[in-house]
Amino acid sequence: MARVCMVAYTHYRTDSRVRREAEALVDRDNLVDFICLGDDVNENPEYYDGVRLIKIPISRYRGSNAIMYIFSYLLFF
Repeated sequence: MARVCMVAYTHYRTDSRVRREAEALVDRDNLVDFICLGDDVNENPEYYDGVRLIKIPISRYRGSNAIMYIFSYLLFF
């Protein structure tokens, strides 16, 4: 059994791509911690289908300003 940490600048529940990857690792008996965006951080960490979610309380930047986009990524990390 391995312990895996995944990080993605996305909302876990709405991004099926990263959910499939994380849940496939759980199916292979790995412990998965997933660091992601989260607007509702009432339950932190939260468990979802065997994956431990650690939510960072910021919103995804959706504007067109490249500097703000980079700043949003830096703030997340």
